[in-house]
Amino acid sequence: MFALGIGGFRQDFEQARIWGVEAAEQGNAVAQFNLGEMFAYGYGVQQNIVAG
Repeated sequence: MFALGIGGFRQDFEQARIWGVEAAEQGNAVAQFNLGEMFAYGYGVQQNIVAG
């Protein structure tokens, strides 16, 4: 929701990263994929192909 700015939330990649890390650490595969996309393309984070 934060990454896309939907559901009444403004687009905020920092919040998307924070919540994405929380979900990914709990084993959520979609969150893990989305974090990889964020790092691969540099959305809200410094682009890092190795981390992504």
